[in-house]
Amino acid sequence: MTTLDAALLHRTHLYINGQWVTSTGTDTIHVVDPATEEPIGSAPYATPADVDRAVGAARDAFDHGHWAHMPVADRAAFLARAATVYADHAETIERCAGRLHAFTASNMWSWSTKWRA
Repeated sequence: MTTLDAALLHRTHLYINGQWVTSTGTDTIHVVDPATEEPIGSAPYATPADVDRAVGAARDAFDHGHWAHMPVADRAAFLARAATVYADHAETIERCAGRLHAFTASNMWSWSTKWRA
């Protein structure tokens, strides 16, 4: 596993409202490779308070954020940029997703080609 893979699979904070924040709890979720049953990652366990905080931030962003008022052409440009970033990192993203879902390389290729432009 590369350093980038490790960084993607081991998290110490939750991403809420555009920031990495500490969970209000202390439990950790251990991510296991379903093919080997070996630990490959970890993440903080979100408590009900963490979920409420995330849902509140999402609701506020939906009601008051700039996305809802952004012109369609600007949204399209943003999504095109996001697609480019995904394509630039597709191999790493797909390798991580493949491990998490126990896909073989051939299964992953078949699945990923359906989603690439």
